[in-house]
Amino acid sequence: MEKHLAQAPEGKRRCAGIDVIKLLSMQMIVVLHVLGQGGILSCLPVFSVRYEVMWLLETACFCAVNCFALATGYLMAESRFRYSRLLELWLQVAFYTVGLTALFALLVPGSVTPLYWKMAFFPMTTLQYWYFTAYFAMFLFIPFFNRLLEGLRQRELERLILSTVLLSMLTVAAGQDIFRLHNGYSMLWLSALYFIGAYFKKYPFRRKIPTGLWLLGYGAMVLVSWGGKWIAQRRSFALTGEASPGGALINYVSPTMLLAAVFLFLACLQLEFKSQKLPRLFSRLAPAAFGVYLIHCQVLVWHRLLADRFAALAALPAPLLLVAVLAAAAGINLVGLCVDLVRIRIFRILGVSRLCQKAEALCGSLLGRWRDRMDTGRNEPDDRQDRRGSDPDHQNNRPIDNQ
Repeated sequence: MEKHLAQAPEGKRRCAGIDVIKLLSMQMIVVLHVLGQGGILSCLPVFSVRYEVMWLLETACFCAVNCFALATGYLMAESRFRYSRLLELWLQVAFYTVGLTALFALLVPGSVTPLYWKMAFFPMTTLQYWYFTAYFAMFLFIPFFNRLLEGLRQRELERLILSTVLLSMLTVAAGQDIFRLHNGYSMLWLSALYFIGAYFKKYPFRRKIPTGLWLLGYGAMVLVSWGGKWIAQRRSFALTGEASPGGALINYVSPTMLLAAVFLFLACLQLEFKSQKLPRLFSRLAPAAFGVYLIHCQVLVWHRLLADRFAALAALPAPLLLVAVLAAAAGINLVGLCVDLVRIRIFRILGVSRLCQKAEALCGSLLGRWRDRMDTGRNEPDDRQDRRGSDPDHQNNRPIDNQ
């Protein structure tokens, strides 16, 4: 995501693969939204070729959010932690929630109600962006996560990761959210993925595994997840005459989606480029990836511009439909990247990052003074007790036990 969500450690060479996974994951997220909110999946006849192809595409893209969380853990586990990053991220969110709401109010009179203004100024408490809300909560614990990572041995961290996989498997096996992971839409799940991403940073593979094998593993997990839905739907149709959703494995917390994210993440992590032109391009575009999410998921854009906007595409033949969906998602992604690059430029001119760091330093200074004052108050002797101890009359009037 944006640089505040996953920023490379200062002074170290930038990893081009991380930029690739952020850009690729955002493209996959937009594909999911074009298929779902765009109205395509709901218009397709069940069991048709178009239905199966689009659900295969949906499944292939479903691990994207997990990939973002892995990238955050990979980059921030050994980076310098700053609370100012969270403040700057908040300002980025407000830039779009308030800005787009004002734009709709100006261009589409009557479209903005008081509720929309409330959501614009309080995006987290109104749950406008679930990922931002979950990330905000997780970010506050990152310093403590990193302290824990420093003290854990490799085998202990591996046990922690296996515990995450176990939770994932039990959740799918139970068929309900027994651990309150909210299907992955939660701080708890993002935190678990943070530790997995951090593991790959702390303990890279000693021998390079071919990228093709990681991609093969990713493809296998996608096919298993999609195949599980295919079998479940046909079984339910044979028994009841109706096709059930059957997407137990097409879920952020399912083990197949978790492994698909890990395999795709590792495949991108190993990418090597002979020329530095593409890595430089990716490094310029990647910080704007989170802006794509903020723009097209803003509540007014989501309901007024994106809802059922692509339903007409469902009538196309499967090959053309596939191309149309990917092209539509790429168009949304490209526009969002361009807009957020402008936003980044504006923030840079205004010195937003520097102002956020000054605000953090000021808060730290005030907190330090308050702490010093509290410590001084605790260490001061009790004047009344001192006077009592030095008063001869008080000493003479004390009762003497067993006299």
